[in-house]
Amino acid sequence: MIEKICVGCGKRYDTLREESKYCDHNCYSKNHRVPNKKIFKDDEKVIVKLYTKENRSAYFIARMFKCSYVVIYKILKKNNIRTFPNGFFSKKDNSIELVECKTCNKNFKSYVCNRRKFCSKGCYSLSKRGNVYSEKTRLKISRSLKGRIFSDEHRRNMSKSKEGLYSGEKNPMYGKVHPNRGKKIHTEEHKKYIRHIMGSEEYRNKASLRTKKNWDNPEYAKKTSEAIIKGLLKRPTSYEKKISELCIENNLPFVYTGDGTFLIGHKNPDFVNKKERIAIEVYHDYWKIRDFGSCEEYERQRSEYFDKYGYKTIFIRTEEIMDKNWKELCANKIQEFIR
Repeated sequence: MIEKICVGCGKRYDTLREESKYCDHNCYSKNHRVPNKKIFKDDEKVIVKLYTKENRSAYFIARMFKCSYVVIYKILKKNNIRTFPNGFFSKKDNSIELVECKTCNKNFKSYVCNRRKFCSKGCYSLSKRGNVYSEKTRLKISRSLKGRIFSDEHRRNMSKSKEGLYSGEKNPMYGKVHPNRGKKIHTEEHKKYIRHIMGSEEYRNKASLRTKKNWDNPEYAKKTSEAIIKGLLKRPTSYEKKISELCIENNLPFVYTGDGTFLIGHKNPDFVNKKERIAIEVYHDYWKIRDFGSCEEYERQRSEYFDKYGYKTIFIRTEEIMDKNWKELCANKIQEFIR
């Protein structure tokens, strides 16, 4: 590294090149910036001649008059001289003519040197519908669209613009039937794709993180838990009916809540006593062994969860309900907790 002093600001800086004179690009641009110069009307005529007749570029003219090229572009715009897209040394015809649009067949104005085929972007997009793009163009389109977030109004306008385009006879598959062979191939390929992506550990980890973040939100947790409970099988079950009848006969202070009317946290108990904060869980052994490995593991997890909210739990299994003296067994078990 070589220590040097900047010519513009006078600061010391380290460089690898011996030829360097400035510490950075900003310092260089400040010292080499060309000040905007006032140009009179006589000069404007000369600039127009140089650009149109002698085919001199805007940068060349700016050096002659010692001003910025932006000033020269402004002068050319005042005199209605077209600078883009014809280029700096344009010898093409800048005259205007009427051209017919290929999609809507309307006449519109365009330059002779740069003839347009379509009157608007909408007509251009309609002409491209149904075209098959190559893999390179698909990749370019996908990269350009990544990360774009559309507003609700924009989405509604998009849906309204596409209404009725593929309905009825306009649909290319109108009156046709998909062959069964195509369905089988499609389903098999789709299954392979799902197994390849969803079977990976990265996808599972991402999905688990998303669900955990959603469940941390209390509004999302309430809505989803209520929807899950409503979507379950018809309630009450045969076991729950027996316990509800037993509570009515023995005047036990429990209310049936297995239909989703009451939640402890994010979980729904079968019966609840709100005053003494006791919950009853009635279940079939088969389902709990299948999901949790054993009934003891299910009771442990459920009781730990309800303990966080200050509720005690009474568990009633199939053995107790299917017994001949099930009324006495279940009533005694519930009364022990109330005492």
